[in-house]
Amino acid sequence: HRQVLTPLAYTIPELLAGYSDPPDYINGKDGTHYDNLDLQKKYGLLLTNALNAWADTLLPDHTSAAISDTEANRKTSFTFPLGYSRPRLLGASGLAVLGSGTGSTQSELYLIYKGTIGHQHQDALSILWYAHGLEVLSESTYRGPVESRHFRPWYRSAPAHHTVIVDERPQFSQRKDFAIPAENSLWDNSGSFNNQGKLLTFDTTLPEAQFVEAEFVRAYQPLVSQYQRTVAYVPLEQGDGYVIDIFRVRGGKKHDYILRGGLNQPHTAKVSQSGIPFEKDLYDHVGIHTKYDLSRAVELGFEHANGVNMEANILQPVNGTVSLLEGEAPAIRRNGTAPYFILRNQSQEGETGALGSTFVVVYDVSK
Repeated sequence: HRQVLTPLAYTIPELLAGYSDPPDYINGKDGTHYDNLDLQKKYGLLLTNALNAWADTLLPDHTSAAISDTEANRKTSFTFPLGYSRPRLLGASGLAVLGSGTGSTQSELYLIYKGTIGHQHQDALSILWYAHGLEVLSESTYRGPVESRHFRPWYRSAPAHHTVIVDERPQFSQRKDFAIPAENSLWDNSGSFNNQGKLLTFDTTLPEAQFVEAEFVRAYQPLVSQYQRTVAYVPLEQGDGYVIDIFRVRGGKKHDYILRGGLNQPHTAKVSQSGIPFEKDLYDHVGIHTKYDLSRAVELGFEHANGVNMEANILQPVNGTVSLLEGEAPAIRRNGTAPYFILRNQSQEGETGALGSTFVVVYDVSK
């Protein structure tokens, strides 16, 4: 968006300012003749409004929300911070934002239901949450620190996002049965695939809570018959609040709900019960070291240096055999690693039929 519109709005009008066609020239197709060309006067308002649309994907700290191949923590000078947060729906972009608060109490939660093609990531139904001046649930980034750019495939993969992975497989992107017929396509490559999710509910009319729900069966079709996320955001005083997250999946034999905190700064994570050693490497870059039995609800606590705390209260999924895996994975935004959790539900041995999971996690942030 910015890379295309910036030269259109500023560079090209400046280069062509004052241009005039030869006196006897008239365009043979539309009869146009330019004298003292002023593109800024003719298109300036339109292009400025297009650039300002970027503001709808800016976090309260005036950095771009790191959706797909957007560089994390990139600030812009084209728009000014609003100073307040509000819910908004960017339907064509596949983004729903819940939000409230002003100044230091601003809070925003993104649900991503766009496609997974081209420069986009395998982030179907992932979420991002900003509260108390930082990201408490981070998305990925474009390239990351120079020292860790060899992790680029990891940045784009499903395990690097807050979503659910089925049978340890990647989310689909360029399937032939999702292809748009050539005569209806704008592109000849990755843009020719229609694999977007579907918005089901967006309700921000109540002052007590805001709701969004989307489904994205195409992320794992035909492996799944249901792949759906419902999120409720409940604002509290002074920027505190909580999020009720319900993720429903039916299909396959193993469901991994990915859970990690903010990635911009180091933080610690604590689990409310004791686990057992469990060494296992997953998804190429995840090192698991502890396993927890989830015969009862468990609570995770993420503590940041600036006093912002996020708790994740995990309720047991329906059916299957449930466990919580704790480990480390690349921090993405910085060098080193960060705490990484997988809430895993899998079919019991010998069980036939599709696995059904209903993951329910309540996130609570405070300072």
